[in-house]
Amino acid sequence: GDLQTIKCRLVVGADGANSNVRKQAGLPPIGWGYGQSGVVATVKVAEPVHGKVVAYQRFMRGGPLALLPLWGSYMSIVWSLPHQKAAEMCGFNEGTFLSALNASIQQGPEAQPFEEPPFLLKPLSGVLK
Repeated sequence: GDLQTIKCRLVVGADGANSNVRKQAGLPPIGWGYGQSGVVATVKVAEPVHGKVVAYQRFMRGGPLALLPLWGSYMSIVWSLPHQKAAEMCGFNEGTFLSALNASIQQGPEAQPFEEPPFLLKPLSGVLK
């Protein structure tokens, strides 16, 4: 096809973290870190939630903890913590991890004991590229 030049005063590059629009415009990426990592796990609730499809989020000093329903008695958690604390949590054995998780949610109607946690450590960052 024929190449065409289009002139405008504003171009919005909403094409993601590795924006081709930004690169072609010669603009540097702008980014920052949150100083946190996300501990992500699928956990089993000790008692079934019986048809409840409700997500919970608890805002704590170290960072928020999100509880997201999956299937049956399983929930996904995303726990944002300072890097060192997240690495420490991922090094815990299952019993210690579950004790820390259960202790963090013991207040409120959503408090239910969890079991069976696999973990994954993911850095959190906000990036405008």
